[in-house]
Amino acid sequence: MILKGNNPWECTFEGCDKTFKFRCRLKKHEKTHSEERSFICPELGCGKSYRRLDHLRMHSIVHGENTKPFKCPMEGCKSKFSHKHHLLRHKKEQHDVEKPFQCYVQGCNQSFTQDYLLRSHVTIHTGKKPYPCEHPGCTKSFSSSTKLRDHGRVHSEQKRWRCALRGCTQDFQKYHQLCKHLRQDHKPTCEMCNQGVKDFKQLRLHMKTHDPNRLLFPCSWEGCDKYYSSIKSLNVHTKATHKNIRPFACIVPGCEMTFAYKNVLTNHVKIIHEQTRPRNINKLNNDVKTNKQVTDIEHLTGYNYERGRSIKCTVKNCKYMFKRNYDLERHLKSFHKDLFENQETEEKI
Repeated sequence: MILKGNNPWECTFEGCDKTFKFRCRLKKHEKTHSEERSFICPELGCGKSYRRLDHLRMHSIVHGENTKPFKCPMEGCKSKFSHKHHLLRHKKEQHDVEKPFQCYVQGCNQSFTQDYLLRSHVTIHTGKKPYPCEHPGCTKSFSSSTKLRDHGRVHSEQKRWRCALRGCTQDFQKYHQLCKHLRQDHKPTCEMCNQGVKDFKQLRLHMKTHDPNRLLFPCSWEGCDKYYSSIKSLNVHTKATHKNIRPFACIVPGCEMTFAYKNVLTNHVKIIHEQTRPRNINKLNNDVKTNKQVTDIEHLTGYNYERGRSIKCTVKNCKYMFKRNYDLERHLKSFHKDLFENQETEEKI
């Protein structure tokens, strides 16, 4: 028999002091310390995952027609909520008549349904958050006991964070020190293609490109053979490439340039208008390095046009040259469309 108020089930995770009345609740809580997210949203293109099934069910509401199905039953209240416990909390805090927690500051008649609401209210009078740090010399205060407990680790000399990479035994007192160590001393590299990435988050995203069973979304436009790993990327490609939608317009007065991507607009402003980034005109050929500054007149009249352009157009009397075969193919399709289409027809025959 379990007595009321007795919580015999304790969490064994280091630094966690939570206890529970039932073992099933302890099992649910233990999943919060795990990185495993086995409950994946089945909605196409969503990709979100959760540690618990009830969290997935709560998330699934955002994909429905009615995203806020729980309405407040109190007369005159039009509040709506996506989850039932949010509605219950709203009723308890806003509509319950009994408010036993009264402000003790002289001249203030405010009262509240919960003690944490009272603590938050008192900060209006004191100017300090309700949970002050009791460490000598520390004047910080926090809005919740959880944040105060996390802050307490700052005053501890224990090195809680250890590098988990093979062959490294370094320990760190703070988490951001571990992150800095990983960025500087263990720059992530893909083991399959040796490509370097910025951080381990980017490495996890990159590794999905090597997964033979990953879900791909092909472009449905005729003649386009590209495919993408998400519907969002596919939609961006369709709008920019096939529909020629350019929603990002230059904000500089007198400039009417528009772009399909925000990062291209940002680079345009920095290079053309702010001139904080130099143009890479002198880097067209890696074999010939020069510090000569090319003027706008020389750039417009084709100064050193052949530098770095080793691929000539295969059509007779065409003087265009290119750096990549990809650029040559695009040139043939646009400038010599008739010849290119006739050649493809003959190859099929």
